[in-house]
Amino acid sequence: MQRQWLSAIGLTILLTSTTACNGTKSANNAAAVPSPSASVAPFDEPGRVYLADRQMSLVPPAGFVALSAEDIRAQYPTANPPNYVFSNGDRSASIAITFAPQPLNLKQLPELQQLMSKHMEKTVPGIKWIQRDFMAINGGSWVKLEATVKKQQENLHSDMYFTSFNDRMLGINFSASTTQYPTVKAAFTQSRDSIQIATPKP
Repeated sequence: MQRQWLSAIGLTILLTSTTACNGTKSANNAAAVPSPSASVAPFDEPGRVYLADRQMSLVPPAGFVALSAEDIRAQYPTANPPNYVFSNGDRSASIAITFAPQPLNLKQLPELQQLMSKHMEKTVPGIKWIQRDFMAINGGSWVKLEATVKKQQENLHSDMYFTSFNDRMLGINFSASTTQYPTVKAAFTQSRDSIQIATPKP
């Protein structure tokens, strides 16, 4: 299981950059992963968007728009880009959402947090942790990993969240340059607190 998570961690390192990501996709599990070209469902309330067959939703900050599949591939030019990205006008701040194929249940969140922390310390040069914790969002349990990193000539601030979604890994990253982050922090927090995951029907 740890080896599977490490392959997903390559994908979660996406979560330290607004311009690039890494990861692998298992062909056997590809059908369980929402397509990056999936359309955003109509709003049931102002600003709320529904993803993954309306099982997961959130309210992006005002002015953030959903990138097209083509724009996502251009901004994250790797084999496994995020499934959805919402970005501000100049794309200096973004929310990247990835439904990973790797199995994960809620009991494994502590193990996942420790493994991710250690792996990122070894593979992400200049990472500086701000917070490594767990938190509840609207009744759901999440790993929270917040850090700054240096990506080429830019310092980036990433606030990352991971949980189990349909027994697989779901990652959401709120990312911006360190200079831009203070201006979007409150909007990011409000958007994070709007995350809802529908309870599966029995």
